[in-house]
Amino acid sequence: MKVQGRMHLIFLTTNALLMTTQARSYIQMLSFGLLFVFIFMGKLMAQEDLTAAVHVGLVYPVSSNGKQAANYTNRFSFHAISGLSKAETGVAISGVANMIKENAKGFQMAGVTNLVGGHVAGVQVAGVANVIKQQATGAQIAGVINTARQAESVQIAGVSNITAGGAKGLQLSLHDALPIYRVF
Repeated sequence: MKVQGRMHLIFLTTNALLMTTQARSYIQMLSFGLLFVFIFMGKLMAQEDLTAAVHVGLVYPVSSNGKQAANYTNRFSFHAISGLSKAETGVAISGVANMIKENAKGFQMAGVTNLVGGHVAGVQVAGVANVIKQQATGAQIAGVINTARQAESVQIAGVSNITAGGAKGLQLSLHDALPIYRVF
């Protein structure tokens, strides 16, 4: 009987330790989950950090970000005519033009032009022109022209690719294919 009592006590003690370990694991997972939720909610509710998960509109300022659109960084933007934003970090699609004041990361597509005041990292597709004030990395595809201060990308245009500070990568256009004659 003593052996059975000791075995029962050892079994109960082992189960209590296992439950304590499982409870500790659940509490840790719950704590990390709550921490993640509070951090995520803080990002969404912070007034000084103007970030929108989705920005939809017709033309500036008729959009979900209204007159403050130029101060927002968006993850996804869709505009029937033209969109304006501070920055883009995902996808921006517009019927005519995407106008981004600072940097763009991800994919931008416009029926006529993508205008970016800073750097671009990703893919841009435009019916007429992609215009980047700073550096382009990734790919630029336009019906007529791609411009950037510097490019470390693939640039494909119907007429010309222009980089003021130099280009690393592939540049393909009608201008690139024509022979250049120099007159001395």
